Amino acid sequence: MKPQFFSLPLIAVGALAACQVTTAPQQSQGDADDAANPSRYSTPENQPSTGYAPAPASSRSTGSSSYGTTAAASEPSRYQDPPLALHDTDRWGPGTWHIGFGGSFVNDETEDEEGTDPGDDIETMDVDAEVGTLLTDRVEINAQAAYHESDIGEDDVNRVAVLGGLRYYLVTPTDVQNVGVYAEGKAGVMSVDSPDHDESEFAYGASAGFLWFPWGADDGLAFDISADWLQSDTIDRIGASAGLSYYW
Repeated sequence: MKPQFFSLPLIAVGALAACQVTTAPQQSQGDADDAANPSRYSTPENQPSTGYAPAPASSRSTGSSSYGTTAAASEPSRYQDPPLALHDTDRWGPGTWHIGFGGSFVNDETEDEEGTDPGDDIETMDVDAEVGTLLTDRVEINAQAAYHESDIGEDDVNRVAVLGGLRYYLVTPTDVQNVGVYAEGKAGVMSVDSPDHDESEFAYGASAGFLWFPWGADDGLAFDISADWLQSDTIDRIGASAGLSYYW
């Protein structure tokens, strides 16, 4: 009876050991399949639901911080200089138009000048208007109309000129600089009405001017002060005028 009593436990132990031996190769076979086919978990549908998703390789690089990267992207002005466009004005550039009006008045008394009697008063009045458009940031074409009147004693001389001009801005206004400087050449036709003759003649000249935008360049309104030279068969005049110009 004793050998039979001990044989039952030995059989149970032997069966348990056999199960462990056969189970171990099955687990190692699964690991081998995973190693041979790494794409089994490459898609979200095949990933095991472990509750853990590895971060992208770019965010796991040494010394990098996703917080720092996000802050730099959301506030680029903290890490770079302001763009140059901030120093331009929206009103200035190709296609910008301007209109201007100006004039001058001089009252003088002659002293033994040729063609006049001493004591005669000379009154000179100039009025001009112009409209122009910018082709580039610095080059403008314009059209001008000018009226010039000279009263010397009892004699009156009236001149009306229509001119075309090409203007170059040496200094252009910006949102941080409210002044401009320009030079231009002009040419056209002048009609002369005087006691001696009444005719039309070719005229040409040049101007240099200074613009001041007291309320800023984006407001568009500027004081325009210029020095002008005009030449024709009957006139050779250098004068100055003050006026207003509006840019839009």
